[in-house]
Amino acid sequence: MMRMLKSMDRFAKEGNLFRCFYGPPRCPSTELLSKLKWYDGTVEPYLYSSTPKSKEGHQLQIQNQKNILRYCGKVIENIVKNASNRQICCLDFLMNDMKKSSLKDALNIEKVYDDNRIAGLMYCAYKTDNILNLQIKHLIELFEMHDQTFILKEDEIYKLHVTKENVHKLFLS
Repeated sequence: MMRMLKSMDRFAKEGNLFRCFYGPPRCPSTELLSKLKWYDGTVEPYLYSSTPKSKEGHQLQIQNQKNILRYCGKVIENIVKNASNRQICCLDFLMNDMKKSSLKDALNIEKVYDDNRIAGLMYCAYKTDNILNLQIKHLIELFEMHDQTFILKEDEIYKLHVTKENVHKLFLS
């Protein structure tokens, strides 16, 4: 993952993209992006901690979807405000954490974002372990929501092609 992020950093710099991310603090990926001087668009407090407890000793939770949408809206506003009309290259680590508590909420947030996209490239980084435990209908729904889907295996990236097919094509191929 770290090598991929460093390569993305180089390409985003060469393309003069506004490099940004949002997600959990004290995570190797977000720490690396901070060191590479990517803008951290995360709004504090981060409501989906990878660790079970916050600094104050109590678990942070979002109570309902309205609050989730409000939080994600603030994150996107923060990024847009700081991008200075440049196209973005953004890595989203929030959806992976959100999926841990509710795939339905994560998918709903993704739908809202799709209806209000910002100019540039947006990458949602889900951990493979988290998505492989989904029911097949949810996994396909997740893939359908994204323009492209990739899997990282060590230093290699694989592109997945998931298409809906008609049963007749099985016999015509």
